[in-house]
Amino acid sequence: MKAKSTRLTSLYTDIVREDISLVRKEVREKLHLAKGSRILVTGASGFIGSNLCLYLSELSRQEGLGIKVIGLARTLDKVN
Repeated sequence: MKAKSTRLTSLYTDIVREDISLVRKEVREKLHLAKGSRILVTGASGFIGSNLCLYLSELSRQEGLGIKVIGLARTLDKVN
């Protein structure tokens, strides 16, 4: 079961990286406006919120923007 989970995680990570690459091309110029800022994402344990946190963190890392992403969720046990 763990091997299947690892493959799914790897596939998910590959898809996320591809998506981030596409998003980065579209918003590259505007991203630098957020350089060094903190971004609060509410609903971080949900599907959209968790992916938004992931995307913002990865975009910040790739572009060297130093953006701090803060995820807010109602319950800690649902946060990845």
